[in-house]
Amino acid sequence: MAVGFYRTLECADYDVGSQPERPAVDVTIFGPITGKERSFEAAIDTGFSGFILVPHETYDALSELEVPASEFLSYSTVTGPVTLRRARVVALTLGKKFETFIECPLAGTMKFLLGRRILREFNVALLGLERRSCTLEASNHRT
Repeated sequence: MAVGFYRTLECADYDVGSQPERPAVDVTIFGPITGKERSFEAAIDTGFSGFILVPHETYDALSELEVPASEFLSYSTVTGPVTLRRARVVALTLGKKFETFIECPLAGTMKFLLGRRILREFNVALLGLERRSCTLEASNHRT
């Protein structure tokens, strides 16, 4: 078994205003054409396999490059399948700026969530006992 070493880059406290407490990060989204921007705190949600989930008002403001409806993704939830609209954006979070997608359900209300399709691009540690989440950088040292 190989063991990797990581250096902590930055940590953020959990959102203790929600119950139960949850790991959350700051996110800024930019419209790729107009440069409009919105900043918000998004919960790290390892149960959501999508990109960045946003409420309708945020989606409507920044969905200038919405993909065709045939490319909307559907996700399985405890209440059944949910189809999400999807639009290209530029995002800044966890110290990295990158192209990605925002998503929003066709119906219903939604919170800000950072899903696994984003999280898989980062090394993130959830320190539950400390109520903090940290971004990590892999060192070259392995044992």
